[in-house]
Amino acid sequence: MRPFRRLLGVLIALAFALTLAHAQGQLSGTVKDRETGLPLTACAVSSGSYGTTTDSLGRYALTLPFGSLDVTFRYVGYVPLTRRISLTDRHPTARLDIRLASSVLTMREVTVEQSQPDETPTVQKMEPTDVRNMPTVYNDVLRSIQILPGASANNELSSAYNVRGGNYDENLIYLNGYEINRPYLLRQGVEESQSLLNSDMTDRLNFYGGAFPATLGDKMSSALEVDYVREHPRGLGGVLRADLLGQGLTLHQHAGKLDWSIGGRYSNPNLLVSSLQTSGTYRPSFLDGQLFANYLLPGRSRVELFALSASNRFDLIPKEWEGNFTGINYQDVRAVDIVYRGQRSYTWRSSLAGLKYEKVFGPRTRLSLAGAYLYSTEAENTDLSADVFYNPYAWEHGAGYYLKSRIERNHNRLALNTLQFLPALHHTAGAHSLVAGLDLRAVTMQSHINEFLQDYGDSTVQDSPVTALSNHSPKLNSGSAYVQDVIALAPYLRLDLGLRATRYGYTKETLISPRGGIYFNPTASSTLSLAAGVYYQPPFYYELSRLPDTVRTLKSQRAIHLLAGWEHQTERGLVVRTEVFYKKLDNLIPYTLDGLRILYTDQNSARGYAYGTDILLHGELTQHLNSWISYGFLNTKERDAAAGSQYRRRLLDQTHTLRLFLQDQMPEHPNVQVHNRMLFGSGYLYHPQIMTQDAAGHTVAVTDYTQTRTFPMYFRADVGFSIRWKSVKHGETILIVEVLNAFNRANVSGFSFFPIFPSDPAPQKIPEVLSGRFFNFGVEYHLN
Repeated sequence: MRPFRRLLGVLIALAFALTLAHAQGQLSGTVKDRETGLPLTACAVSSGSYGTTTDSLGRYALTLPFGSLDVTFRYVGYVPLTRRISLTDRHPTARLDIRLASSVLTMREVTVEQSQPDETPTVQKMEPTDVRNMPTVYNDVLRSIQILPGASANNELSSAYNVRGGNYDENLIYLNGYEINRPYLLRQGVEESQSLLNSDMTDRLNFYGGAFPATLGDKMSSALEVDYVREHPRGLGGVLRADLLGQGLTLHQHAGKLDWSIGGRYSNPNLLVSSLQTSGTYRPSFLDGQLFANYLLPGRSRVELFALSASNRFDLIPKEWEGNFTGINYQDVRAVDIVYRGQRSYTWRSSLAGLKYEKVFGPRTRLSLAGAYLYSTEAENTDLSADVFYNPYAWEHGAGYYLKSRIERNHNRLALNTLQFLPALHHTAGAHSLVAGLDLRAVTMQSHINEFLQDYGDSTVQDSPVTALSNHSPKLNSGSAYVQDVIALAPYLRLDLGLRATRYGYTKETLISPRGGIYFNPTASSTLSLAAGVYYQPPFYYELSRLPDTVRTLKSQRAIHLLAGWEHQTERGLVVRTEVFYKKLDNLIPYTLDGLRILYTDQNSARGYAYGTDILLHGELTQHLNSWISYGFLNTKERDAAAGSQYRRRLLDQTHTLRLFLQDQMPEHPNVQVHNRMLFGSGYLYHPQIMTQDAAGHTVAVTDYTQTRTFPMYFRADVGFSIRWKSVKHGETILIVEVLNAFNRANVSGFSFFPIFPSDPAPQKIPEVLSGRFFNFGVEYHLN
C-alpha cells in the first residue's frame, strides 16, 4: 500500500498546486447579427470550461489563460462560430468582434444546437478522437468509458461497466436520443463483441456519473449520451480500418440539403478468445450496419433518420478448462481440469429505426417530434457434459484423478419490442432556457428460462443441483413527462431546475423525480457546483425474468443523489476537478452476481448508501493530445430493511480506483504518437461456497449469500503506437500497433469451487482468469 499511498499523495499535491494558477489574459469584443448589425444579448461565449454571455449591447469580456485557444460563440437560431486567438505575456489582451449568421439564412445549420447551455460541470465530455486513439479491445466506445471518474469495469471482454457502486444494469445509454439496451443473457462477457456505438460516426459523448437532468430517464446510477455527426464537410469522406480483431468502413457526405453517414463493422475475434482459459473451437462473429441522415425541409425544419441492425454470434465447442491454485507454498501448484463434450452457443440481434422531425418557429423556439422502434432477440443454448479431474502436480499433464462429472443444459430466450414516441419543446425567454417533453413507451418482453445443472459421481461432494424454468411475457409500458429550466441568474451564476414524472404500468406506480443544480463561477477559471436528484429504477428483465407472471410484488428501487463539485482550469488549459458524492438507496432488491448475470431476489427488502470522491486531472499534457488522470474512493453498503440488521459491503464496492490515459508524441515527429491506458481497482466482492445438508441428508456444496470475500485487485495496462502520414491531398493513413494487457496480468473474473480433499470440507476456489497479453496490428485510412 505504501507505493499506492505515495502515488495518491503526489496526485493530490499536484491537483492542489495546479489550483493556485490563475488566468492572465483577457478577450473582449461584441457579438452582432451579421445582416442587421443589431447586438445579440445573452450570446454564449466559451473556451473549454471558461465562459460568459454578452450584455444588452452585445458586449463581452472573458478572462482566459495564455496560449492558443479556440473560442466559440453560440446563440439560439444562429450558426455557431469558432475562432482561434492567442494570448501571451507580451500581448495579454485581444479584441474579437463577431457577426453571427442567422440559421434562417444558412439553412444547413438550422436547429443543431440545444437550447440549454452545454457547459455543465456534472457532465464528463470525451472527444471522439480520444475514443479512437485509446487502446481497448475492439476500439469500443463503451469500453472507453472505463477511464472516466466514477465508472469502473473489471472485465475487458465485456462492454459492461458500473458506476459508484451500482450494478451493470443501472446505467442509461442514449444513442442519438434513443435509449438502447445492452444484451441481457451474457454470462462471462466472452460471448460479447462490440457494442452498438460506432466510434467512427461519433461526434459527442457526454457522461453523467450521477445527478443527471430531468430530460434523461429512469435509472439509479448514470447516464451516457452519444450523438453521431449531423453535419459533414462538403464532398465525400470516410474511414476505412482493419486490424486483427475486425474491420470497419464509414462513409459520409454533405450534398445540398442532405447530410448522411453510413457505417459497417465486422469482427471475428478468434485470435483473442482462442487464448482464453477454456481451450476449444471458437467461432465468434459480429456484424452491423448503421445509417444516420438528416434533410433540410422548407419552412425552417428538417427530418432526421437513424437506423441500425446488428448481429452477434458466439459458438464454442469447448475441449478443456484448466484452473490452477496453490497448496502449502507458491511452488506447490495444483490444478483442476474439466474435459468437455458438447457445445455452447449465444446469439444477439438488435435493430432500431428512428425518425425525428424538427421545426424552428423563431430564434428562440424549437419543436421536435421523434419516434423509434427497437427490436432485439437473444438466445443461449448449452448442451454440455464434463468430467472433472484433480491434478496435484499442475505441470504434469494427465497425472490427476477423477473427481466427478457434470451435466449442464441451458436453453434461454429473450425478445424485447419497444416503441417510443418523444416530443419535445425548446424555448428561450430572457434568462430562461426551457425544455419540456414526453417519453411514451410500449414495451413487450418475452422471456423463457430453462436451465439445468447437476453433478454426479462418488469421489467428492457434489454441487447442489440447479433447475430453473420460467416463462414471462409482461407488458412494461410507461409514460413520462419532464420539464427542465436553465436560469441564468447572473453571468457567474446559473440554476438548473427539473422535474420528471413517470407512470410505470407494470407496477402501477407514479414516480416523481425532482432534479436540479446550482453552478457558480467565482472566477472565470473556476466553477463550484451543487446538484441533487431523485432517481427510480422500475423492475425490468433482470428483476422479472425468473418470476411467474402472477407474482407482482416488486416495486421500483430508488436512489437520492447529492453531488458537490469544484472545477478549475489552469493557465496551461489543464482541468482539475473534484467531486464529492452521496447516494441514499432504498427499496433495494438484493441481488447476487453470476459472472455478468444479475440474479435478483423477489422482494424490495434492503436499503443502503454510497459515498466517496473522484479527483480528475484532464487536458493537453502534450499539445493537441488529451490525457486523463483520475482517482476514486468509494464506500457503499446495504442492509436488510428489518430493524436491527447490520450494514454489509455491496458486491461492487470497489474502494480505490486509479485510471490513467496518457498520450504523447515525438517532439521532432509529432505524427509518431503513443497512447497508454492503465486501470487499477481494488477487488470487488463475491460469495463463497460452504458445505451443508440437503433435504435427503446428503452433503452438498452451496453458495453462502450471508458472507462475502474480496477478489484480487484488478490491474491492466494497454499501450498503443500510431504513425500518421498524409497519403494523398485529402487523405491520411495511420499505422497502429497495440499491446493489450501489456504486463500479461492474470486478472480474475470469478472463482469456480470444487470440494477436493475429504479431510478438508471447505471447497477449493479456482480462479477464472481473463485474457492475457495480445498484440494487435491495424491500419486506418481517413478520407477528408
